[in-house]
Amino acid sequence: MTKYSEFILFLTLLIYIPNTAKAECNNESETQIETYKCAKYFYENEDKRLNEIYQTKMASLDNTAQNKLRLQERRWIKKNNADCKAEANAEAEGGSM
Repeated sequence: MTKYSEFILFLTLLIYIPNTAKAECNNESETQIETYKCAKYFYENEDKRLNEIYQTKMASLDNTAQNKLRLQERRWIKKNNADCKAEANAEAEGGSM
């Protein structure tokens, strides 16, 4: 996974952090570094949770279904990365202001 993809995934996961957790984090975060540390904490926890769910699902499938799921996942990742890149490029066109 490229740094760009990790960053996009990181931003995507931030959307799904529960509002109460966001509020606690924002109330405690006084600097940008603290905010990044908080986001990193939530990213790591959600990534771990996602991996646990994925492993449980994969264990419940036969080989054919596992292969289908992997193929669908790879297609989704490829499309998602392309969509994110296109969106980022479109947003960057006009500069930062």
